[in-house]
Amino acid sequence: MDLVSLQSKIFKDPNNYLEEYTEQLEKYKAFVELPIVPLKTLSTLLSFLTTVTHFYPSQYSSLIINHLSVTTNKLLKKEIFTNILILKRKKLITEEDFFTSIFLHTSDFKSVLRMCVKEISDRKTVEIFIKYVNHGNEKQYFFALFCILYCYEIKKYEELEKIICDNLFDKKGENMCLLYFLNLIDFSFSDNIYEKENQNTEKENENVENTENNSKILIKIGEIKAEEICKLLYKDLRLNKMMRDIRVKKLRVISVLKKFYNLKLKIFDYVMKIVDPSKEDLGQLMTVLIECLTPDEAKKGVDMVLDKFCNLAKDDDMVVYGLNILKEISVRFDLDVISYLEDYKKSKSKAVGYAYKMLVKSYKEKKVVGNRSLLYVRKKASEANKENKKDSTEKKNKYKNFKKGNKRRKNNKLK
Repeated sequence: MDLVSLQSKIFKDPNNYLEEYTEQLEKYKAFVELPIVPLKTLSTLLSFLTTVTHFYPSQYSSLIINHLSVTTNKLLKKEIFTNILILKRKKLITEEDFFTSIFLHTSDFKSVLRMCVKEISDRKTVEIFIKYVNHGNEKQYFFALFCILYCYEIKKYEELEKIICDNLFDKKGENMCLLYFLNLIDFSFSDNIYEKENQNTEKENENVENTENNSKILIKIGEIKAEEICKLLYKDLRLNKMMRDIRVKKLRVISVLKKFYNLKLKIFDYVMKIVDPSKEDLGQLMTVLIECLTPDEAKKGVDMVLDKFCNLAKDDDMVVYGLNILKEISVRFDLDVISYLEDYKKSKSKAVGYAYKMLVKSYKEKKVVGNRSLLYVRKKASEANKENKKDSTEKKNKYKNFKKGNKRRKNNKLK
């Protein structure tokens, strides 16, 4: 009798087919001992046993978990995981055994992450994650830390706050925790499970005061804890070497916390020191510059921007960036910076001229309609940057056409 027919008959009258079920279970036990088994055959057998095992008292659940420790075939492991998941949903495997088997018998956690985190329903499971955060290997650590972040954000297990804050200062987990504080981890499992940073440029530009776009931990930790985190991050930035990417993320976290809780920490001077127009993170640091600036630092900030970006020795790109920063400062703090920029009023560069006009327009509109969000100013800054690129392209094309014209004239003379 084939397994499909047997399965159908078991559902109708399970008591009459105990012997046949036991025979298939023994067959599976024998397969487990073999070094090589046809995957298709085993897959069909696993599907059958998983579907009907709840009708009979058997050791199938422990047997299939044990099978994970024996096999090294990745496709077979995936098949076994799928069946273990079904058994867990049937409550034939405990949540503790389910997650323990995942941690012990897989190294490709990304392939099972989606199905795993959605199975978290028992608060006691968190103890397994904490265990592997503290004592697991690198892959186990990252998987466990992600599960902890998921439990805090989605399941609302607020007792995990301390563990997350502690791992924010752990060299291994700092990147993932920084991304979480910046609300850049995708818990909806769209495309990139671990990170959605590159897919959220519009979201990053929104005003931090909109709490819907902040991670839960940023909102929940409170002012005292937020200030403590900012001071520790800033101390770490000043005293330790680290990758530039991590440095920028830490500054962004400080900036977001500082603005959300209206903290008094001053980091503008430090940010100005690491601003580099040749780096891709310039846009992010410009945002940090504006958001971390305090009213009493505003005039000093204007002087530093003028010195670093807006002087006649700088090229057009640098000047445009400087004008965009000054535009945001003038709008945010109601500072008239136009008098410092008379040299750019009649600039021959289209990009510089456009950026200057937008600065004047933004400041005047601000005077009339009141404070606007940074999103508005950034949108205008983006237009200035596009104009700058367009101007640069026009110059290149003009030069190419000039060279082609010279070549044609030389050829005509030779003729």
